[in-house]
Amino acid sequence: MGDFRLNVLKEILNSYEKFFIHLMPHPELIIGSRGLVGEEKKNGIVLVFSSYSYDKLSMEDDSVTVNMKFSGSWESLYIPVDAISAIFNDPVKP
Repeated sequence: MGDFRLNVLKEILNSYEKFFIHLMPHPELIIGSRGLVGEEKKNGIVLVFSSYSYDKLSMEDDSVTVNMKFSGSWESLYIPVDAISAIFNDPVKP
């Protein structure tokens, strides 16, 4: 399933300027010094990828690393592929 998720992510990266990824809580998920807060610890978090919100994205067989902006500050993320529950381009009609 991990290969499928990575292939979808690669296709989305090549096709859309803005997209969203829903991550579920995972013991190896790292969202910089911010971490998951409040309800995110239970329900996960939706990350917004646009040309200004992320940088230095790298994919491995089992993870994605990326720098993302949260409230104007850059955070380093380590995303296990198993934490990715959805990838979509429209939050209203995923």
